[in-house]
Amino acid sequence: MGRIWTKLLIALRGGANDTAEAVMARQALRILDQEICAAEEQVGVGRSNFANLMTKQILAAREAEQTREQLNELTRVVGNALATGDKKLAMDVAGKVGRLELLLIEDTRIA
Repeated sequence: MGRIWTKLLIALRGGANDTAEAVMARQALRILDQEICAAEEQVGVGRSNFANLMTKQILAAREAEQTREQLNELTRVVGNALATGDKKLAMDVAGKVGRLELLLIEDTRIA
């Protein structure tokens, strides 16, 4: 009779272990689903951030190009002013050229 009770207890313990494992497996799947959802959200945020950075890079490159064009134009003005003997205009514009050169360096670095 003692053997039967022992076998019944072993069978109950095995059933309890199976039930506990099934519950843990269901919880693990729920946790994985939550982790997948969180990862998908982070991927969306990452894509959005990447798109923003690309847009900023394009805008910075355009600004650098515009600054470069202004610099070329002002350099021509300085040359023309020197050719006509207008040293005051040449000096004024040369100061602007210097500031634009610094701005161009910064714009290029940002781009």
